[in-house]
Amino acid sequence: MKIKILLIGDSFGCERYYDKNNIVLKNETWPELVKVHFSNHLEIDSNFKPFRLLEEVIDVVNNNKKKYNFIIIHAGIVDIFPRPLPKKIFRSRKIFARVLRKIIGTFRYFWLKNIYAKPMNSIEFLDKELNNLINNHLHTKFVFVNVSKQFHKEAIKTPNVVSAIDSFNEMIRLKSLYSKKFEFIDLNSYDSAIYYSSVDSHFNKEGNNLMFKLISTYIEKECLQKV
Repeated sequence: MKIKILLIGDSFGCERYYDKNNIVLKNETWPELVKVHFSNHLEIDSNFKPFRLLEEVIDVVNNNKKKYNFIIIHAGIVDIFPRPLPKKIFRSRKIFARVLRKIIGTFRYFWLKNIYAKPMNSIEFLDKELNNLINNHLHTKFVFVNVSKQFHKEAIKTPNVVSAIDSFNEMIRLKSLYSKKFEFIDLNSYDSAIYYSSVDSHFNKEGNNLMFKLISTYIEKECLQKV
């Protein structure tokens, strides 16, 4: 029986379209590259969605009836990136919320600096959610790819974004030290702008190839030897 692996996360695993010179097609994304590379040896599923919270990733895993040996997660930036409004308003599709967001957008940096700039979820909340996830899936090994720096203009001008990312990644690192069912792949040593789009810091083709190499190396070392 083949080892079953789930790759899951947010838009960092999705195709990206900016302009004709800045495109990442679906078959060029790292999850698809991994699936094709190991198609003859392992059973690999992928589930990525733009603007997805880590808590939503966890809900998908908990509601999935399929049992996986390994689940590799890349998410968290949506949760911890400082936002100009609370989660319910920031994600609402109601007219009031949409108009309010548009108004704030005209003086976003002033608003973030002087009025409101908080993440949608706290580190403590995410820590608890991950603990529950591990305890609910005792026969699954979880692997977490930590969140990378953000290089685009909007992020650079967002207050406390660096400390938010560092705090989240440190929480992930510490968790991997205390649980044999949880470990992380460190993207920090590859925090270079050459791997990211200048538009919004998502992976460009080079970034997707880097992720493919990192994930493939882990799978070959930790998963294939168990086949």
